[in-house]
Amino acid sequence: MTAARERAKLPLRRTKVGRKRRVAQGTPQFVIPKTTQELTADQTIIKQFRAEHYLRQAELARALGVTRQTLSNYERGLHSLPEEKAIKILHIWQRKMQF
Repeated sequence: MTAARERAKLPLRRTKVGRKRRVAQGTPQFVIPKTTQELTADQTIIKQFRAEHYLRQAELARALGVTRQTLSNYERGLHSLPEEKAIKILHIWQRKMQF
């Protein structure tokens, strides 16, 4: 079966801007880090977290107290993620997971 047909079987979910997209339910898209060490070891998880919770870089950067460019550098692994920022991300993550 083609990938397009497989996607067509997935249920629709509305995004924040009202568009519909197909999403698989029941399986997590990524691993949720439990500690700051896990988050700093694989910083690409930050981008996956933002995508899953429909956050823009600017929104998360504002919550962390950094610029959008700095957050982008963290996500791409160009700069190491400071522990205090990793703690803030984990707190935001936990709040998002409660809803």
